Amino acid sequence: MKLAWTSDIHLDHCDKKTIIEFIDELKHSDSSSILITGDISSNKKTCKVLDEIQRMIDKPIYFVLGNHDYWGSSFVEMDALIEETCRNNINLIHLKRKVIELNSDTCLIGMNGWGCGTAGVGCDSTVRINDSSFIKELRNGLALFEIMAHRARFSIYEFYDSFHKAKDKYKTIYIAT
Repeated sequence: MKLAWTSDIHLDHCDKKTIIEFIDELKHSDSSSILITGDISSNKKTCKVLDEIQRMIDKPIYFVLGNHDYWGSSFVEMDALIEETCRNNINLIHLKRKVIELNSDTCLIGMNGWGCGTAGVGCDSTVRINDSSFIKELRNGLALFEIMAHRARFSIYEFYDSFHKAKDKYKTIYIAT
């Protein structure tokens, strides 16, 4: 299996023509599937972009979400929208808790990128991130770092679940984050 990999594409900052050209490039790559690692767009636009990519490309599309995919929404709402989008599009595969066999020795697993939520000095930091303005659950400044740490622990738990399913079966494990 040959993957075309793209990351942090932020298609919410592109006009329709640019998005179609980008998707067309992916479509005409010599890959058998597509891997998108985070920051695809923002909120419901992420689902629309994934729908558009899937509609134009008849290949499996594996992806994980990044922080920007949640902007203008909430974790709960966006997770539900992504689940529904994947349920309605058989070729859209959110790598959350999945092990994708690429060949008999190699697999692909994914992790939504919240691992940084456990780094740094938390509320003692003078650095502020825009996520706290754009993601509903993070708007409460006092709980920001607790929520990010919880999100990170949950992402790590999901990662370990996939990793432990894969580690004894595959010689090589690619991790998309």
